[in-house]
Amino acid sequence: ARLLEAHPEYRRAGVRLVVAGGCRGAADAARCDALQELVNELDIGDHVALERDIPFSRKLELLRWAVMGLHTMRDEHFGIGIVEFMAAGVVPVAHRSGGPLLDIVHPAWDPARPFDDRAAGVLAE
Repeated sequence: ARLLEAHPEYRRAGVRLVVAGGCRGAADAARCDALQELVNELDIGDHVALERDIPFSRKLELLRWAVMGLHTMRDEHFGIGIVEFMAAGVVPVAHRSGGPLLDIVHPAWDPARPFDDRAAGVLAE
């Protein structure tokens, strides 16, 4: 909501955030319900969509037009979703923890690690 207020041109351009994934149980479903209530309360439903338990064909469709992929899990052991983003040419943004940090996303160039000469995604705190 703050982004759309600060940049009204994004509303006109039709910028959308699609959160797609599986609900593993009651806690995930409750979290998704709470997020949907917040989307409704902030009146940003035209720009935010929550899609649960989507079929593979829908995931492929989303990856075809996505620019950036936000991986929402912290301390994930691997992060196959991040690999899917990268395979589709989507820039991944993931938490700086677990498998994404250790195995998948290479951070921006660091003089201490000169073999990493380009970033392959973004790791966030």
